Amino acid sequence: MKQSYKNQGVTLEELKNHWSSLAPENNIANLKSKNISIFLSESDMVIPFYCGKKLLDKIETLKYNHFYEINKSLGHNLTSLLFYLNPKKFLFHK
Repeated sequence: MKQSYKNQGVTLEELKNHWSSLAPENNIANLKSKNISIFLSESDMVIPFYCGKKLLDKIETLKYNHFYEINKSLGHNLTSLLFYLNPKKFLFHK
């Protein structure tokens, strides 16, 4: 996808500007009163681990009510599949 955007002359700055309303860091205040579950994979090729970790760090800094789990090798698709196969494991933990 990145290469496709480059080929079309779309810059990173243009994407950030266009998608700013969707960016988690611009919506984090909306999570203040919510129960948050975060599942990250260090081998995620869809959402890079550092992006999810950055969001997790911010949520922890703000002391929002959250639960998180990090796996090393399942990647994005297998982590998502586990959610569908065992939803109770992925519901918010108190």
